[in-house]
Amino acid sequence: AYLSFDFSENLNAKYTYSEGDTSQRYYKEYDYSNRQPSAADNLVSADGGVTYLNRFGDLPYDYDETSHELLITYAPSETLTVQGGAFQYSNRTRWAVVRNELNNSWRDGTADEQWTTAYTGPDTHTWVSGSNGLVSGLTGFTSCADGLRHFASQVSWIADSAEDAAASGLTTWYSCPEGDYHTENVYYGTRAEQTSQAVFVNVDYTISEAWAISAGLRYVEDEKLQSLVGQQGSFCTSFLMPGPLGVACSGYDNGGFDYPNTWDAVVGQTTLEYTLPNQNLLYGRISTGHQSGVFNREENGQVFAQDFSDESNLMNWELGSKGFLLDGKLQYAVGAYLMKYDDMQIEAFQPAPAGSSMPITSETPIVEYAGNIGETDVWGVEVEYAYAFNDRARIMGFYAYQDSELGEHQSVVQGDPDAVWD
Repeated sequence: AYLSFDFSENLNAKYTYSEGDTSQRYYKEYDYSNRQPSAADNLVSADGGVTYLNRFGDLPYDYDETSHELLITYAPSETLTVQGGAFQYSNRTRWAVVRNELNNSWRDGTADEQWTTAYTGPDTHTWVSGSNGLVSGLTGFTSCADGLRHFASQVSWIADSAEDAAASGLTTWYSCPEGDYHTENVYYGTRAEQTSQAVFVNVDYTISEAWAISAGLRYVEDEKLQSLVGQQGSFCTSFLMPGPLGVACSGYDNGGFDYPNTWDAVVGQTTLEYTLPNQNLLYGRISTGHQSGVFNREENGQVFAQDFSDESNLMNWELGSKGFLLDGKLQYAVGAYLMKYDDMQIEAFQPAPAGSSMPITSETPIVEYAGNIGETDVWGVEVEYAYAFNDRARIMGFYAYQDSELGEHQSVVQGDPDAVWD
């Protein structure tokens, strides 16, 4: 949506709104066979009378985004233009892999029905080796919720809801699946949210026929919400073996959205322009930039002292010229730049950052993560041209050269350094 309104000849306001929703779904056969269950037992195939796999994958992907932008332009004279406004952009991403088991012992019936009728085992059971001991009173449950609540009362590390798990500092809990047909066995998903917003002002002023200046400031803020691993999921199966004791799902959420972080900065630019007598332009610009931090994954037992990389800041200098030569036949643009990064971000296989802990099973101190390099310089020149031979023929091209000097860091590139390609 776009709305523009003129308050006067010199003052205009524009508002732009956009929204995008992407939803994709992909199904994948996991057992690679066309076997069907027998009429008597869905765990046994009809063609051979043997147990078999009957599973498929469901892979959903959702990406939602919205943006708002307000731009106010004030031009009191031909030599002065002032622009200001605000901007906000937000997105939410979800991706998952869901494994479905079409032939399982807990497929049919509600969770309550299965808990009240399925269990035929003893009244006590050792939950797992090393647990609090025997869980007693397993018979006579009236519902799945009662059964899970009973286990939670006797085993300290079991929670029967996500809320109870969060209150106890746990990330795993058990729940009762809804419905009377249960095929979802494993769910693994990642998710993230981000909101970026800014307010800005920029002033363009023509000093004379030859000189002009432009300057602007922008306040930027990025809020990112992502768990340490950015994952959530569940594992559904018969709750207790032998038995089985009905169907239940073990849910996990490694942090969820409990670990947001916000980065902000003030950036700006100043540009000075000089118009030559032949109307060609010379310009010089100083500008700054900012990049928010990046969350890192913690997996396989590794723990980082900090869950994200540091922000990166940029100082940029640029000189250039553009215009026409050779009686207007040659159009050109040439520029040279120097960019100086403070804590430039890099994602690579690197030695684990200071303060990290690695599992005793780790065979290497090398970890893939987003880190920061010290002071880094990038510089180069760019040339673009278009030459008209006549009204029908012209040649166009460009040349770019770039070099850099990275700050001190260590990283590993996996592969054979002396690889030979046929």
